[in-house]
Amino acid sequence: MQMVNKHKMKDRRLKVKKLYIAALIFAIFCVVGSAFAVVGYQTYGANYRRDMSLAQTGIQQANEVYDFVPLRHDKSLRSIDDDKK
Repeated sequence: MQMVNKHKMKDRRLKVKKLYIAALIFAIFCVVGSAFAVVGYQTYGANYRRDMSLAQTGIQQANEVYDFVPLRHDKSLRSIDDDKK
């Protein structure tokens, strides 16, 4: 009878130990995942501001070129549009 109880206690301890190990691994993954999320968010914010500034500069330069270069009206394209009407 005592051997059976000792065996059950040993099995129970083993199950509890496995549960604690699984909980510890899960907690480590949560902490590491959160750390990666914070670092990724900070990187995204910095890249977004840089890219937005670059896009605004590009739009400004495109507007300057548009104002500088006169538009040419190609007669061949006009005739194609007129034929469709």
